[in-house]
Amino acid sequence: MEINSTAGGGLAAHIRAHLPELRDTEARVAQVVLDKGAQLVHLSVSDVAALAGTAPSSVVRACQRLGFRGYQELKIAAARQAPAQEPSRDQDPAARALADTVRAAREALDGLAATVPPE
Repeated sequence: MEINSTAGGGLAAHIRAHLPELRDTEARVAQVVLDKGAQLVHLSVSDVAALAGTAPSSVVRACQRLGFRGYQELKIAAARQAPAQEPSRDQDPAARALADTVRAAREALDGLAATVPPE
């Protein structure tokens, strides 16, 4: 699913637009996604399920009802919506290496998402 084409607001706007058609458990999952925003990329499907007070299978179903193939595709969309990282100006080599690795991982995710064929 291509969220970048969603007018104004991207992923959050897409989720809010679909809230009325979600079941109670799915709406709780959607609310966790909205609350966590870009932090979602650090959470597993089990983490989201625990935060929403539901089962991991309900998280996957909620993602599918929102138009994604599953939780991983939703996480990719969340990562793409996250603000871009500025190049590291830190003089510490370890901090600079970590920042460069995170930036490269984000670029790899963007590239991977671009190769996923639409449904």
